[in-house]
Amino acid sequence: MVKVLFGILIGFGLKMAYDFFQEERIPTDLGMAQGRAEAVLDETRQLVREMREEVRSVLARNGLSEPNNTPTTATGA
Repeated sequence: MVKVLFGILIGFGLKMAYDFFQEERIPTDLGMAQGRAEAVLDETRQLVREMREEVRSVLARNGLSEPNNTPTTATGA
């Protein structure tokens, strides 16, 4: 009788350990995760485009046409 109870307790413990590690697996519905990642990427791209436009407008107001151009100063050389 003690062996049966001991076996049940061991089985219960192993089942709990299995369930614990089973929950940490990678989800099988990666399509939804991929869709969310693409949406975040698209939003990030839009933000980068808006930031570029803002930088270009600020540079245009300051007399620069391209971000790579730097204002030159006359040094007499």
